[in-house]
Amino acid sequence: MKIAVLSNIYGNKYALKKVLDQIETQDIDQLVILGNSIGFGPHNFQILNMLRSQNILYHLKGKIEEGMFSDKQINKLNLHLANSMIKAKQKLDEESKSFLDNAPNHFLHNEKYFFIPSPETFPDRLINEEESIILCLKKFNHRITISSCNHTNFAFEYDGTNPPTKIVKRKLKLSDSLQTFISVGSVGYPSNGSITAKYLILDDEKGSIHFNETTYDYTKTQKDMQVAGISKILIRQLSPLYNKSMNE
Repeated sequence: MKIAVLSNIYGNKYALKKVLDQIETQDIDQLVILGNSIGFGPHNFQILNMLRSQNILYHLKGKIEEGMFSDKQINKLNLHLANSMIKAKQKLDEESKSFLDNAPNHFLHNEKYFFIPSPETFPDRLINEEESIILCLKKFNHRITISSCNHTNFAFEYDGTNPPTKIVKRKLKLSDSLQTFISVGSVGYPSNGSITAKYLILDDEKGSIHFNETTYDYTKTQKDMQVAGISKILIRQLSPLYNKSMNE
């Protein structure tokens, strides 16, 4: 079975459309969505309809969805994003609200543990340092752990003793003797100056992973955000120059 793992779509239909078009050419059996399908993008309702047309194995509840349905969680979002989510919720129908609100935040499939970082599953912070990777792997104690940390794609292998080894290859054969931590990247919200939509392919038959990405016209999303009256600060966050400066 081949599974495409997507995360952080953030209501960006142009990015998702390019990813789904690419997935159609790769004999993918099912999709896993690691939360944050909706967001400050202007296409939240269209995103949910696009995903419903796919063969979804699991759709997890991300921090953005948590914020939409929890006053406590929405207070953790910045003001511009919180206001955007309040408006987005008003435009969703009851079926969409129920779908998002009742989604789980973790699941186990074929020895692979998928989770959303949250106070309930892991400390509420970005997981991108060796110590955090070790803590995560020891906490969940699964051979393969997959999440959606800091909007970038990366993998670490850990033997239980030595510091984890970061994997820089786009393709990786999963080890039977090592623990592996994988972050799948972001479809619709760039990071580190990138404007590509990133996602992960899991090949259960070959026991391998493949980091994939595709370009899309992010300026179309920005124009739609402007028409929808979304904050200029959030619109600028789709700019590669903005994200590069934030990560330097």
